[in-house]
Amino acid sequence: LFAYPAIPHFENQKLVILDSGAFGLSMQKEKMNKDYFFELSKYYSTYAKQYNRMLCIAPDVFKNPFESMQNIKKWRYYNLFENITPVLQNSQMKIIDKDELKYQIDFYTKLNYKTLAYSIYSADGMLHKQQHIEEVFFYARKNGVDYIHCLGAGWSLEDIAIWQSIDGFNSFDSIAYYTTKNIDEFGSLNAIENIKNILSLFK
Repeated sequence: LFAYPAIPHFENQKLVILDSGAFGLSMQKEKMNKDYFFELSKYYSTYAKQYNRMLCIAPDVFKNPFESMQNIKKWRYYNLFENITPVLQNSQMKIIDKDELKYQIDFYTKLNYKTLAYSIYSADGMLHKQQHIEEVFFYARKNGVDYIHCLGAGWSLEDIAIWQSIDGFNSFDSIAYYTTKNIDEFGSLNAIENIKNILSLFK
């Protein structure tokens, strides 16, 4: 995953994500404006390539589904880069509001988006499993969505394993392997070795 304006590099990955930078902006308490939209669109147009799977994340607003939908309307009005992936957002901490998420799915699928992302906000994999997030994913499938990526899932090795047990989505990303400061978590403080430990979960 490469967040705007980071320059991506391509090394035969199965999945490449170009991110809008919305999370970083939220941490700085800033919002996207028209100029940001046009620069982001140029970034996507420059680096989007035909890969097994590439996602260009829509100009969403972290923790705000309704502003995210408004941004999609503006993006389309300006006729910017077409092949973007809208992001489903939860507006409340540790609450998976399935009606709110389904409302967003209805909005995006009516605009013919077939690929969606889901933003992991404040709730870990276990809480998602307990609140049956798969119902939302299956609802999206029923409405014509063919690919779902979970942004920021997997806060730890255990959390990664829990997300693997949840049905209905295709992929997720995690930087836990890179940010951990606990050698007992992954068995190493080396990111490459930690990736090997994560991959062992898939065997």
